[in-house]
Amino acid sequence: MVGKPVSELGISRRQIAGVLRANSIPQTADVQMKKQQVRHWLTQLGELAAHPAAFGVIAVYAVAWLIFSPATFGWNAIASLATWLMTLLITRTEHRDTQAIQAKLDELLRTHGEARDELTAIDEKDVEEITAHRAKERENDALSTTKDA
Repeated sequence: MVGKPVSELGISRRQIAGVLRANSIPQTADVQMKKQQVRHWLTQLGELAAHPAAFGVIAVYAVAWLIFSPATFGWNAIASLATWLMTLLITRTEHRDTQAIQAKLDELLRTHGEARDELTAIDEKDVEEITAHRAKERENDALSTTKDA
């Protein structure tokens, strides 16, 4: 049987697909929960990188480098630290801008009478949940536009 084409075995492609689906490993609720936890931790890590204390961590790292290995602290070390500091600065600025926009949108949602309350808390969800929400809203908009036409 090994090496023979599927057509010679008397098995249809549909039967093979059914066997493959039956033998595939479904994602259990436990796996889904672990994925959600990892996403949440990554989001928290991103928020921590935007915190002012992150600059202090880089400073402590630089001082420790100078104390424990002063011979290796050259231009490459300075360039590495400058890169980390610039990355944190950009992250911090982006986080500040995002929070300002979010505050403005929250205010608009609070003052607009037809706005839905659940949208004011959507920024607390994971990126995947927000993307799914936006896709669902686009689908609903497309359906309502089709019905109106």
